[in-house]
Amino acid sequence: MKEAVEKIEKHSEVRCFVYQEGGTRFPKKGSVTDDGSESSDFLYIKQQADKFYNEVNNGEHKYRRFAILQAYTTLPNFNQSKHFKPYDYRQAEEKSRQLFEDFTLYQSYDTLLTNIRKDRFSGGGAVKEELESKRTDEIEKIRLKVENIAADPAKELSIGFNYLRAEQFYVMVINAIKTVTYIAQSRMTEVGESTSDIALPELSSRATKLFEFQAYDFSDVLGTKVVSFGRSTSDRDSFGCTFGQHIDQFDGWKEESCLWVFPTHLKSIADRTVFVQKSNTKNHIRLELLEKKLKPLFQFYVNVY
Repeated sequence: MKEAVEKIEKHSEVRCFVYQEGGTRFPKKGSVTDDGSESSDFLYIKQQADKFYNEVNNGEHKYRRFAILQAYTTLPNFNQSKHFKPYDYRQAEEKSRQLFEDFTLYQSYDTLLTNIRKDRFSGGGAVKEELESKRTDEIEKIRLKVENIAADPAKELSIGFNYLRAEQFYVMVINAIKTVTYIAQSRMTEVGESTSDIALPELSSRATKLFEFQAYDFSDVLGTKVVSFGRSTSDRDSFGCTFGQHIDQFDGWKEESCLWVFPTHLKSIADRTVFVQKSNTKNHIRLELLEKKLKPLFQFYVNVY
């Protein structure tokens, strides 16, 4: 080792750096010398590395130390084909975000599947178990891909990713969960001939059907928010609608209907926009599929029939 170091330093400039991450008891610089020679810094790092791995083997600490390897371009007769060439992980690092994001999403979908009862799936418990098995299989594929990239990044990146993207799995789960058909309707109020819109599973008496859409009647579907319709307890001709909160959480309001929908557009799942607007003359609610001149209170996304 010492002879090799002296040969390298004879034909090239050597600069040694020790990069330290986290709190350790080791000195932050590897410039401590022990014999006054030019090669002492290089040998010092070797000594520290040996000491480090001996301590690891003895179970004295849990630190990790990594070496950054580079080619000795100025060393005479240096044949790269006969020496170890470090893998180029630059492209792998750029593409690793997809793997990380999908892995994280797949982990979070455990809650999605666990929280929803078997009877809420089309096909019951068998479908739920099949989806859970699919989720764990895809997680294992991602783990294996990461290991293979670490072993040979160029080869693995040329093959591409052979797992189901997390967003596609999410669509599979959502499509397997039962929905309820809600009827958007214009309902006569108890005051005069005015109307206020509401969404209910059934068409009310003295109400006119506007359109039908699919939504959920429970809160456990990941990514959904509650839409809550209500009436004022002090003014029978005053109606309201809230998004993300139940309207009866506010003083003076009684909830008449609630459902869970998506706050953003999702292709093939929730691709139609429902605009919730307030009448420009009274506290009456309007449900529209086309945006009017009135600024909407909010909007949500569903499948419309």
